[in-house]
Amino acid sequence: MTNAQIRSAYKKVYTGKGSTQEWWDLLETLTPEQKEQAGEIISKLVDADRRLSSYKISPRFKNKIRKYVSERLYTDVKAYEVVRVISDKIVEIRELKATPITTPKQFVPGGFVGTYLDNHNQTYHFESDTTNPIKRLHLSNRGWGKGRFVMRDTPYKFHDYNF
Repeated sequence: MTNAQIRSAYKKVYTGKGSTQEWWDLLETLTPEQKEQAGEIISKLVDADRRLSSYKISPRFKNKIRKYVSERLYTDVKAYEVVRVISDKIVEIRELKATPITTPKQFVPGGFVGTYLDNHNQTYHFESDTTNPIKRLHLSNRGWGKGRFVMRDTPYKFHDYNF
């Protein structure tokens, strides 16, 4: 069995596209040398995944300037676009016009008023709105806009219909 086949079989299970039983059946067919080789390959894959996960939560990744910004407002999220980069710590942003495409439909009465069971079933069409004011956003020790804003590669908006 080649290194590529071992990697492929492990990634299949790791991503949920294959069953763990298939993985254990594969390991039983390997010779002791191949099992040792598989262990080395898997440890390298796990190390690489840990490094990537660690990078994704690092300030270097989180604070990187991207095309879009989301503002967290308790349970709601507003979408913005980066209009101009002034420096690596200051950008100008403008709110996007978000037109709902899909909204929650499964309403269940009860509690205070009721609950939407499919609250996360929301999609929006985004477009630039030049009538919206431009704001300056600064990077602080807590993140963009004192931690209220998150840089994104795609626009994201969320409205909590349960409030």
